[in-house]
Amino acid sequence: MNEFTTVFDLTSKSVRSDAMYNLVVSIVLICSGLAGVIFHKWVIEKLQMRITRSVFFITALVGFGWWLWHMELFNYAIWGKAKDAQVVEGTVQVSHSQPYQGHTSGDKITIDGQSFVIDYFYATPGYKETIAHGGVLRNGVYARIHHCDGVIIKVEVVKNNTGGKSP
Repeated sequence: MNEFTTVFDLTSKSVRSDAMYNLVVSIVLICSGLAGVIFHKWVIEKLQMRITRSVFFITALVGFGWWLWHMELFNYAIWGKAKDAQVVEGTVQVSHSQPYQGHTSGDKITIDGQSFVIDYFYATPGYKETIAHGGVLRNGVYARIHHCDGVIIKVEVVKNNTGGKSP
């Protein structure tokens, strides 16, 4: 019997709650900024406050930037894009390992003919722990990977892995 241990899961409850927080922050920033720009003439000038429209415009831009920065996280953790994930299972074969400091491409691994690049320095919500940074996808490990659009959303490895022998 295959006894897999989940090492990374993008769709877990904690990641989903983090994604919801980021979504709410972006919506609040965008709405407050746009409301300030729209109602500046009617509200702010009548209250004789010394706030320029540019402050509200910048707030809206920051909110929009926040939303764009976290878009991948929203796609996978909140809106269920991870349901379209594909699964590959087998023994990990490492063809390139990224050094601790980076300066090269990420770990290049192959599982059952499917290639993946895991880059520690790439801003992604998916799995990015390279071998040099304590990642579990090492040569000979039997693993099951769930991926969607090239993003690894779940990593499971066999307990008591014997280094290359499938269960």
